[in-house]
Amino acid sequence: MPSTLSPRAAAIDLMPHGSPIPLSVDRVIVRKHRADVLRALSKSASGLTHHQIQYDIVRGSVASTIVQEFSQLGLVEWRDDLYFITAKGKEALSFYERLRGLGSPLTGDIGGG
Repeated sequence: MPSTLSPRAAAIDLMPHGSPIPLSVDRVIVRKHRADVLRALSKSASGLTHHQIQYDIVRGSVASTIVQEFSQLGLVEWRDDLYFITAKGKEALSFYERLRGLGSPLTGDIGGG
């Protein structure tokens, strides 16, 4: 069976050469696994190690990217070899959970309001 991939096809959402796309909470929080990390951090008053995030929550090497993005955005902080959620992180998680609830097919409220 011949390949359906065309070497001439343009890639979607290419990053401009030399300038990364600026991080923002709305771009980061909706990606897969990000909210899971914030939820786990909000439930853990004693903080989480990188190992716990990588193997218990995300289960992959993307954990480093997630905590780096969250640190840059001020959603988590690193102290005493542990990650903790910040007030800004709790606010972002709360906002995400409200958005998630608006479109939930389980509630029958598509779009809310």
